[in-house]
Amino acid sequence: VIPAAGATAAADIRAQLVEIRVSILAQEGMRDDTYTNSVNPIYVGMSDSGGGRNFSITGYLNYRWKLYNLVVKPRNLAQ
Repeated sequence: VIPAAGATAAADIRAQLVEIRVSILAQEGMRDDTYTNSVNPIYVGMSDSGGGRNFSITGYLNYRWKLYNLVVKPRNLAQ
């Protein structure tokens, strides 16, 4: 039986995948006119992995922002 092209690609991904990185930029709380965020734009991503980008928060400087970085090392991907 010859596997479908998608099955081959999925098997290759499972064999090569080492970790999954996810970055989430979240707004904390409500607007606070007494607070001004000092960083604009905010870099979202992990620079050591070569991925990420700058997000402009112009117009949202009176909000507090939190950056969450998750790193997952998947296991049991073999079929």
